[in-house]
Amino acid sequence: VFGFVVNAVAIGLAISCLFVDFAEIESARKSKLSAKTEWYFAFSVLVTLVWLYLEILRMMKRLRR
Repeated sequence: VFGFVVNAVAIGLAISCLFVDFAEIESARKSKLSAKTEWYFAFSVLVTLVWLYLEILRMMKRLRR
């Protein structure tokens, strides 16, 4: 039960980080930052999505048991 709660919190945190990533991208777009920052933002979103995917897989594994 404790692992399930930790997983749910981690998924919620990953989703909130995804919202923060998109807010940063929108802010950077409005301030017209250089093209170099696009790679930073793309990597940030990619890492967050992989983290979210892994946490969802862990939760599915716990639910299966």
